[in-house]
Amino acid sequence: LTEAYLFARAGVGRDPRADEVRVALAARYGDAAIVDLAFGIAGAQVFPTVKRVMGHGQSCQRYAFDV
Repeated sequence: LTEAYLFARAGVGRDPRADEVRVALAARYGDAAIVDLAFGIAGAQVFPTVKRVMGHGQSCQRYAFDV
């Protein structure tokens, strides 16, 4: 779990050490785990980005969609 956290931080921060952590994770959990982590990392950034683009990213508050 610590390696996954380090991988996420390194990947988001464009840290070159992400490569060595990715290799260690793939050796331990397999390539499918890397794909799962990649989608999880990317997906975690979607909502804050959409919120900010819609003009609701100035403060840390819940946004209620009017549908």
